[in-house]
Amino acid sequence: MREDPGLLPGLATLLLLGLLSGALLGATTRHRETLRFQWTLFGAALTIRFAVSVGIYVMGLVHLTGDEDASGWVAGIGLYERWKQQEIPLWGLPLEMYVQALTRGNGYGVALGGLFFVTGSPYRLVAAALNGCCGALAAVFAYRAAATLFSSEVGRQAGWWCCLFPSLVLWSSLTIKEPVILFLEAAAVYGCLRLQESSKPSVGHILLVANAVVALHVFRFYAAYIVLFSVVGSLLAGLFLRRGRARTQGLSAAAILALVMATGVLRKTSPVLGYLTPRTAEAVRSRLAGDQRSPGSRTGVRPRRRNLSSFVLGTLAGGAHLLLAPFPWQFGGSSLRMRATLPEMIYWWWLLAIGVLPGAVYCARQRLPDVLVLLLFILGFGLLYSAVFGNVGLVFRQRAQLLPWLFAFGAMGLQRRRERLRGEAA
Repeated sequence: MREDPGLLPGLATLLLLGLLSGALLGATTRHRETLRFQWTLFGAALTIRFAVSVGIYVMGLVHLTGDEDASGWVAGIGLYERWKQQEIPLWGLPLEMYVQALTRGNGYGVALGGLFFVTGSPYRLVAAALNGCCGALAAVFAYRAAATLFSSEVGRQAGWWCCLFPSLVLWSSLTIKEPVILFLEAAAVYGCLRLQESSKPSVGHILLVANAVVALHVFRFYAAYIVLFSVVGSLLAGLFLRRGRARTQGLSAAAILALVMATGVLRKTSPVLGYLTPRTAEAVRSRLAGDQRSPGSRTGVRPRRRNLSSFVLGTLAGGAHLLLAPFPWQFGGSSLRMRATLPEMIYWWWLLAIGVLPGAVYCARQRLPDVLVLLLFILGFGLLYSAVFGNVGLVFRQRAQLLPWLFAFGAMGLQRRRERLRGEAA
């Protein structure tokens, strides 16, 4: 491992990726009237994330945040050195990355290896620049999704939460694969929302969703299945819920499925559904409960019987932890890392009660066809993570995948609350 974090190469990579991402955002045909805000949101999110990365890897705060999941960065260095020794030409790099991703399944390591190869700088902060850029883009896509569903005001609130929320900033500042996955999921959901409102199939958004699902498969295989189910399920539901655009949504769903299946990534059998059986789920839960990498995060929740009742109770307990953990009583005698999350958790508990839950209930009752993809996404990941729950530290990280869409409901709930209070005051 290289001890030099590579501050200057990291800054150069940050500038390059930032300019390319800004140009990509400017190429949109929708939300053009708010492009200045989107660039501001992206720039703020990117700057904050890279500043935190510098604090972690240059100033030594990695001892506080932990660095247990650095395998992707190490794998990226290994691939970079191998490709350099093999003298692979730059034009042959995409094919080599594709082959490595399909055979190895380590999409994050392959992506970092390619970035290191192109820049010639296999440093930690180069990887952090990529993660910060993906995390910042996820905030912009969350804004676009909420603005598409509700209003620009709601979208701005959700976008700023994604930009500033401490846990999302932290996961996007570490060299782990979460920010890339978050970006791909946000892109797929936004593409689905655009397809839902289109009067005819949009080739660009079909390709956006299909490519995001294929990329997710090599980063985190089960995420690809859940996202594909959420997108296709919501589009097919439009056959019954959106009769005016039923044909368009049916064609879009069929096209996405055909493109994803044509790549061959779904041909391999997957243990995703196996996690939702009592025996497998409780085995995974017990292993995570004994994970020593996150001291102070274990819960002691270990079902003794592998039957349906213990599976259901364990899943309910996991769901409560996924939404609310760490609980107030878990901070006593906890690690410094867990205690540092207390200010965020106090705010999150308030937002969940005042905004997220009322907003989700209202949308499910009044706007189900519009928000179905968000509900399927949250329920799919929520059920899986609840079923295999066993570690507070890990579930805190898993919650980050749900936060952009919970924020969308939260912003909607707070807007309705403000409107109701203004009505009562008048």
